[in-house]
Amino acid sequence: MAFHNNPRIVTRGLIFCADANDGHNASGSDGDNGMVNLVTNTTNARNGTPVVATLGGAKCFHFATASNGHYYETDMIPTADQPAKNATVEMWIYPQTSSTGTERGTLLRLNGNQALYHSWNKSNRKLSNYWYQHGDVGSAGYHETGAAMALDQWHHTAAVWNFDDEKIYQYTNMTKTSASSRGEFRAGGYPEIGFESGDRQYYGGIAFCRVYNVALSDDEIRQNYNAHKGRFGF
Repeated sequence: MAFHNNPRIVTRGLIFCADANDGHNASGSDGDNGMVNLVTNTTNARNGTPVVATLGGAKCFHFATASNGHYYETDMIPTADQPAKNATVEMWIYPQTSSTGTERGTLLRLNGNQALYHSWNKSNRKLSNYWYQHGDVGSAGYHETGAAMALDQWHHTAAVWNFDDEKIYQYTNMTKTSASSRGEFRAGGYPEIGFESGDRQYYGGIAFCRVYNVALSDDEIRQNYNAHKGRFGF
């Protein structure tokens, strides 16, 4: 495992890491395409190719086409490594005005229809996170709270799905909220970044995406935030 820009991030349980600022993903010029899982040093795009661009002074994967075709679907996360009970997703995002629908813009969907979702709601500009109900225990549904995120600015987002705590923990620029829920993950399907279906196209930038098959602690989320905040003017 090699991380060429910042070795200070948490690696416990890390199964996917893509960083637009990393030389493995682009030569350094805007317009270069590609996404590499820096955990395994592999790339395998099934659908779509995000374009590397600069937004708000930071390099990112730019999801800028108002159509269903501009997203990234990959099988770079082996089924055996995908989350079973706990998971963490972390990103820096730069949401922009969308001309396609009023639904949430899917930042990441993992494991197909029986899945976790990390999304940005186009109508209220808040994060929403979801997992499926675990049998008859707990409840499924979206956790959508926290402060609205302004357009055309960088924001740090994270979500922790904790099976044992029966909680979804959500972080918006390090402000934490939680909701009671106990869900499950079902292996299979391909991770989708920037799009899910219908009008759930995300429009904007994603500087990097990290996926863990463990529930990170508050201290670990803050460690990752501090490792990168300077790149985004925080």
